Amino acid sequence: MMKRKFGWIENIEIFDPVLFAIESRVLETLGCSILSINVQGRQQVMKLKLFFMPHCEAFFQAYL
Repeated sequence: MMKRKFGWIENIEIFDPVLFAIESRVLETLGCSILSINVQGRQQVMKLKLFFMPHCEAFFQAYL
């Protein structure tokens, strides 16, 4: 949905440790990639990226 509206969005990657299997399947059907490894907020970003972290502890956000 967002990929169609915003041309600059290439990939949508999702990590949520409490994601249900059905939620993962729906998100994959919508074109999202489900990440299985928790990188603890330490992710190197080389180009524009949006992070949506509604349930994330503040110290993880500081790693970005």
